[in-house]
Amino acid sequence: MRWPMRFAVGMLLCVFLPGSGGAQVASTGEDSALTDERALGIAREVVAALNAGNAAAAYDRFDEAMRKAVAREQLEGVWTSLLFSRGACQGETAWAVGKAGEFKSVALTLRFEKGAQTVAVTLRDDGRVAGLHLPPAPVETELETGEEEITFSSGGHTIHGTLRLPRGGPGRAPAMVLLSGSGPTDRDGNSRMLPGKTESHRHLARVLAEAGVASLRYDKFGVGKTSLGSHAKDIGSIDFDDYVALALDARECLAGRPGIDPARIGFVGHSEGALIALVAADRLKGAQPPAALVLAMPGAKPYMTLIREQVAGQYAAAVKLGAYTQAQADEGMAEIDRLIAQVSRDATVPEKISPQFASLFLEQNLKFLQTAHRYDPRALAAGLPPGLAVLVLCGEKDAQMSCGDARLLVDSFKKGGNAAIRFAELGNVNHVFKEIEGEPRLPEDYVDPAKPFSREAGRILADFLRSVLR
Repeated sequence: MRWPMRFAVGMLLCVFLPGSGGAQVASTGEDSALTDERALGIAREVVAALNAGNAAAAYDRFDEAMRKAVAREQLEGVWTSLLFSRGACQGETAWAVGKAGEFKSVALTLRFEKGAQTVAVTLRDDGRVAGLHLPPAPVETELETGEEEITFSSGGHTIHGTLRLPRGGPGRAPAMVLLSGSGPTDRDGNSRMLPGKTESHRHLARVLAEAGVASLRYDKFGVGKTSLGSHAKDIGSIDFDDYVALALDARECLAGRPGIDPARIGFVGHSEGALIALVAADRLKGAQPPAALVLAMPGAKPYMTLIREQVAGQYAAAVKLGAYTQAQADEGMAEIDRLIAQVSRDATVPEKISPQFASLFLEQNLKFLQTAHRYDPRALAAGLPPGLAVLVLCGEKDAQMSCGDARLLVDSFKKGGNAAIRFAELGNVNHVFKEIEGEPRLPEDYVDPAKPFSREAGRILADFLRSVLR
């Protein structure tokens, strides 16, 4: 399913864990017959099957709720991506067995060619797998030539970022704020939920620097070097407008930097970041609008409307394959309609929710979803100044955001009088600007270092910024 980035990889890696937004499995009601020794043995068998390329054998151990929440192909894809990025598994270095509520929890620390990874397996009393979780490793960032680590303040929080300056030239340089997509995506475009690095934002910063444009990219709340700050007591207190405030404060930070022209600062928003850029531009239109607006792989519909469409597409595919009946699909769509209505109304969900939707509507995300859903990208686009310099990019191999949505957004700009808007459909380009031959693979393509970044995307972006930020 083409989930928005906030949920895409998180669903693949985290939906497996009861108590962390995954499938909730009821107790059998029987006395526990599963010893620690047997639990450890089952967990090792599951991991051994996955390492051997036998995802079917591991999947056979899943309980019914897990099977409904996770497809075998998803399990296989996640583990294949892990092996691709970390190399072959070389053995187990540590283990621990404990309790996770009413379940047994086994944590195996595995050594791979390129590092370690912990695998947490949650088991019912009857030995069935009720959860599988890959706790993410921290993502580090390294500075390149022309870059410096900076901080700025937003809502009383200290935000860490990277300022990249172009090579010396006359006068002060124009600059762009780079806005990340959803989920735990850091300043460089890397996510701790992915078993590898995409480096998409670092690449964009290089393209901008070569075009004579400075850039500021930063770590969001709870990502990279930026802490949750006051939000640590209640992660659910973070809403969409907090991310808009980050973007606006980053712009102010750039405006106050020596060597940056405060009259030539714009936004590059990627995926969810495109919506943040639209809202930020809307708030600035009465004062000093952004000098340029780049919307890469954007959505064109309110947040949860997009989620609904993607769920509908998943169900349609499942019905076609015979995995679901049409009646089951209709029942699922009726449930998500009820969920969206309740979240929109008061940022809550019912006490009981189907496993396949649990990761989409985690309690800590509800306020964010409610506030993000209030913004209609097409209405925002139509209401921006008609003279605003705008570039919209989409990838034909993007398995998360469609070029159809991007075209809807472009049409909205034109309806608002922006006849000069520029639009590029990038052939064989995926969500993170990588060139893809054949069918896209998620998430392997994102972290494959052999997949080059689109030269066409870089050229179009550089040419656009050179022309409008002169």
